[in-house]
Amino acid sequence: MPNPLQSLKQLLAGPPQQVGQVVAVDGNIITLELPGGGHIKARGAGTIGQHVFEQGGLILGEAPTLPIDIIEV
Repeated sequence: MPNPLQSLKQLLAGPPQQVGQVVAVDGNIITLELPGGGHIKARGAGTIGQHVFEQGGLILGEAPTLPIDIIEV
């Protein structure tokens, strides 16, 4: 019988994927502005103003430029 905790960890694997707008580029370190107004740094390629996907400190690729609604619970 599999361990229930290990099964749960596999379902919740990895950090969340986020979308952000590139606000600064320094070599391969990108500063992203998140929809809530926070800033994070990630490694990868991007240009200022571009929307990108980030997960675990890495740029995954370009994200579509769509309107974002923030809903607080």
